[in-house]
Order: sequence, then structure tokens, then C-alpha cells
Amino acid sequence: MAPRWRSILVDTGRFFVDALKRGADAYGIDISKNMLERLKSKIPAQDHRRLWVHDAVTMHLPLKFSLIIAPFRVFSHLKEVEDQVKCLNSVWDHLEPGGRFIFDVCVPDFRLLEGMHNHPDFEGEYEPGKKL
Repeated sequence: MAPRWRSILVDTGRFFVDALKRGADAYGIDISKNMLERLKSKIPAQDHRRLWVHDAVTMHLPLKFSLIIAPFRVFSHLKEVEDQVKCLNSVWDHLEPGGRFIFDVCVPDFRLLEGMHNHPDFEGEYEPGKKL
């Protein structure tokens, strides 16, 4: 049976790897070539064609999708309203009629930070020589 959704994940692999293993017609983008290289190490070589270095604001991809997912606060990293609108327009341009866009946002309550220990979400290089 053919997959119901052709989806794109703005993700470095937490969903992507599992989606491919389950037979999804999934594609992925990330702004960081290094993050995509990490993802490529987790998937078969024949699926590397499913990955593109792009950002969600300016992406111009050769396909349309029935589902676009931007997990893990991707949209929250767009601080300028102009970039947020451009991202939404870019997503719209890549959705098939009736397609869906799923994303999450975080509006932190900074009062929660009192007394919390410093725990990074990500540790490592996001570009050669640039560490978080």
C-alpha cells in the first residue's frame, strides 16, 4: 500500500529515522549541513536524497507535501515577525491542497528558571568550530 502522506520534517532525525523505518514517504530539511550529516549516518545511503540543506523561511523544494512538521521549537527560533510570515508563506507554497502544517511553539515563563540548574537542550558542534 502506498504511503498516505508525503511529508517533510524540519528535523535532524528524532522523527525522521522512525518515519523512514515505518515506510513513510518522508523528506527532511535543516539549515545546518553538519546536522544533516549526523542524520545521514543514521539512515541508509539510498535515502540521503531525501535530505536538503535549507531553512524554513526561504526553502524552495521540488515537491509539495501533504504534511509538513516543524517540531522542537523550530518556529520559535524565528524572532522577527517578517521571518515568521515568510516561513508560513513558504510552508503554504509547499503544501498540497488540503495539506497540514504541524508545529510547536514555546512561550516560556521565565519565573520557572529560578532555582533550576543549567541544562542545555543540545551540546555539540552546529558548524565546524562552533559549539553550544
